[in-house]
Amino acid sequence: MAISVTGYIAKPDHDTPWTEAEFASYSDKVKEIGNLIIGKTTYELMMEENAFADLNEPFVVVLTSSEDKPKRKNTTFVKDFEMALSTMQAQGFQTSLVGGGGQADTAALKSGKLDELYIDVEPLIFGRGIPLFSPTDVNLKLKLVDTKKIGESGIQLHYRVIK
Repeated sequence: MAISVTGYIAKPDHDTPWTEAEFASYSDKVKEIGNLIIGKTTYELMMEENAFADLNEPFVVVLTSSEDKPKRKNTTFVKDFEMALSTMQAQGFQTSLVGGGGQADTAALKSGKLDELYIDVEPLIFGRGIPLFSPTDVNLKLKLVDTKKIGESGIQLHYRVIK
């Protein structure tokens, strides 16, 4: 996930003014893994931007309570994170990538199935916005695995969850 220095994944209106280097970093990871678990709002925003084509048309599982049907092939709507993981396993994926937004991130956190985090910190400050995780009682310890510079002023933090 990309976050501002203040820890927000988007402005209150869902605007994500990330750098091109950040989008490239996200895109590379999605292409590597070949799938995404995302929330309904993120799905709709990505559909509007035709973002899935730029990501090599990954298999997508959308967490939603909506009874709507997906507007693209290679997409499934499910009600909870456990169903998302089961769907990914049924598709033959050993690894799944949670790609936003905040509710999907929090569902992954609460599931206890989160193994690693890639957090790209963008050189922006939002006074208000959508947090990376919604408030929860979950507490995790993390081990820093790697850092790398993204573009001119961004940085990627790669953590492993200590179980």
